[in-house]
Amino acid sequence: MTQEIVTLGAAWHYRLDRMLARSTVGEIWEALWLQTGATVALKRLDQSVMRTPDLDRLRIESMGREVEVYQGLGECLHFARHLHAGEVEGSPVVVLEMLDGDLTGWLDRRGVPLPLAEALEWIRQLAVALDWMHRHGRCHLDLKPGN
Repeated sequence: MTQEIVTLGAAWHYRLDRMLARSTVGEIWEALWLQTGATVALKRLDQSVMRTPDLDRLRIESMGREVEVYQGLGECLHFARHLHAGEVEGSPVVVLEMLDGDLTGWLDRRGVPLPLAEALEWIRQLAVALDWMHRHGRCHLDLKPGN
């Protein structure tokens, strides 16, 4: 089976290894950054959605706004780092640092209730991240443990 290669500009090539999730407009892939050997998260438009000119325009605009948000996050410690962005066949693509899972999976693996102090620390970190976004004119419209 041939794995798909996504190329952004002349220098960045990514091999899509496995789909991690789907969002309302995008697919999130675990990908190998071929130049460095690093594992990254690559988000692009969902390729399985019915394609019509109007729907494509709305999806591209939505994904483009999402890319702008990632690019604007800078080095805030509470977000996955934005690595690259570009377009493939006119559709936005964003490449992010790969994190080692999400809160839902981590809690499921842990199997016990969180101590109150630990839960409060996570809530504090979430509040810091949301405050940072709001001060920079951004808002998170899909806040959940999986994100």
